[in-house]
Amino acid sequence: IGRYFHVNNTWLGFTISFYLFGYAFGQLIYGALTNKFGGKFAINIGVLLTIIGCIGIIISYYFKIYWMLLLFRVVMAFGAASGLKMTFTLVHKLFSANDAPRVLGFLTISFAIIPGLAVYVSGELVEYFNWTSPFYMMILFALIIFLLNQFLPTVCTPIKSGLNILSIIEHYVVQFKSRQVVFGGLLLGIGSC
Repeated sequence: IGRYFHVNNTWLGFTISFYLFGYAFGQLIYGALTNKFGGKFAINIGVLLTIIGCIGIIISYYFKIYWMLLLFRVVMAFGAASGLKMTFTLVHKLFSANDAPRVLGFLTISFAIIPGLAVYVSGELVEYFNWTSPFYMMILFALIIFLLNQFLPTVCTPIKSGLNILSIIEHYVVQFKSRQVVFGGLLLGIGSC
């Protein structure tokens, strides 16, 4: 990518930074979207943003516009963030308090293994095609998620006040005051890393 766009390693590092920025902040919107429109809608929005991001990245390749790549990395990450957030939401809704920790343990393991596998497969695609090929793969993956989402049970039903900004901020403040929530989030994040 650096050679293709004629950018140095510092600028190239922004492709990761922008993605992580979008992924971190993207997770904050899906709870509110789920409350307002339901879980299936939130997953579909995530899939749509992921596909738009990938298409934008592929277009940046054909027009050789590096800032476009960075912009659509953020869009893609906002979409991809729905996967993590909605997975935990669905586990909370579908499993009992006794079964949820076991399921979350398996998910944490998969979140540790799948990214490595994705990096390997992407590396092979880049080796045999070019650096845009993993984004084509991601579009295919997102379309599969979209199709599978249509068969999920409706467990997250909309709430009328789901997008009240002041209510959302108040709930985040309450959550960040909870040592259990902060410690659990840090533990899960460290475990995933």
